[in-house]
Amino acid sequence: MDQNELNAVFSKYGFEEISGIWCGVWKGYALSLRKLMGTSFYADVAVRVDKVAPIRKAVKKTVKETCRKTCALVNLMQKVAIFNVSFAKADSLDARFTEVMDCIAAALTQSGTLPANTCALSGAANPDSLCLVQVGNLLCFQPVSGAAARNQSSETQARVEENENNGSLLGGILGAVLGAAVGIAVNVLIIVFTERIFAVAFALIPVAAMFGYKLLKGKTSKLALAVVIALSVISVPVMCVFSAAGQIAKEYSMKLGDALSVTMELLGQDADFTKAVFSDLPMMILFMALGVFIAWRYLGASLNSTQLKASSAQMASLRPNPNYTGGSFQL
Repeated sequence: MDQNELNAVFSKYGFEEISGIWCGVWKGYALSLRKLMGTSFYADVAVRVDKVAPIRKAVKKTVKETCRKTCALVNLMQKVAIFNVSFAKADSLDARFTEVMDCIAAALTQSGTLPANTCALSGAANPDSLCLVQVGNLLCFQPVSGAAARNQSSETQARVEENENNGSLLGGILGAVLGAAVGIAVNVLIIVFTERIFAVAFALIPVAAMFGYKLLKGKTSKLALAVVIALSVISVPVMCVFSAAGQIAKEYSMKLGDALSVTMELLGQDADFTKAVFSDLPMMILFMALGVFIAWRYLGASLNSTQLKASSAQMASLRPNPNYTGGSFQL
């Protein structure tokens, strides 16, 4: 299908493209569309949910019963419901678009989940505006107080400028090393006491390293990303060694320091022992790659350039909220 056809339909119903995200309102719901592939998109709908589990179950059931071929609930959080939608052309792309959008609105309405009516930034009631907002690691169209959105944008720009001017590479690297060490320790404990390896746990290492990098005021440029990835790679053989030491300490009731000394001594003398220690290295490297992939959204969102881009998109997308019941709106 021609992308221009899709764009024409989106535009017809008042959706605007901002930073690759189509933003609009459907039956009162602030909604943004992110392309997945081909004619498939993620539809991120602004909601406010206190008890997620029962609402998620109700929405899933309704969607499954009414439009399982074109729409599916991916996730439901307190501020956003994420749907996977397909606009594959049948008789009419226009009709398919309205069918899918109506299905989403009906599923939410029937579950008692009405359009979001509080500011995604401050929590204030009756927000006067809509704009793209970072919800977790997701940039989505949300009701906001215009003043709160402008304040957040100003604060982001000031924070990034401060980091660019005064960020310390040395401090950042030290923080990243300390953060990675925490992630390594958690993984070693899991490996030693469960005798299993989890890719999800490996994601903790790059996340902890980036957190440490930021905590000690490192300049969060693309170099920060390189430091974190390098430390993640280095952590794999380190985990092999400490896991072996942990197993020895556990089996022979030794102190970890003593077990580590024995491990290092055997690595230099016993080829079979060395081979056994690093036997899982290829698999662990693969798991680390998966861990970095899992953590990638957080890592990328931490960069100054990403934060400035999100702030720019937020201001560019600032629009009046059609559900606002107060006085006049001012940009």
